[in-house]
Amino acid sequence: MTTRGGGRAGRESPGARAQQIQIPDTVSEFYANSVFVGFGAWDFTLFFGTTELPSALPANLGHQSYGGDIRIDALVRMSPQHAKAMARSLNESLTRYEEQFGELRIPDAPV
Repeated sequence: MTTRGGGRAGRESPGARAQQIQIPDTVSEFYANSVFVGFGAWDFTLFFGTTELPSALPANLGHQSYGGDIRIDALVRMSPQHAKAMARSLNESLTRYEEQFGELRIPDAPV
């Protein structure tokens, strides 16, 4: 099991202890290059997956989309409040990333 210090820098109250995050050795790790978001009145569901390349790739790939099928590898459900807190945390992390490495550019999707 791996243990890491957690918490948000600058958000702890005075005298508060940093939260510890434990990651069991049995946790699955995977790469996702696709995510779909669904929601209902009580929860959000994130479907993480990978795009499967078609058996015959076109000669000129050009864009990021290869027309392959998407295989869902995991799904995560959470409350709307947790989804909003996660979105805020992800946005803060992306801002810090761009400050350190430069602006991320997302190419337009093919028509």
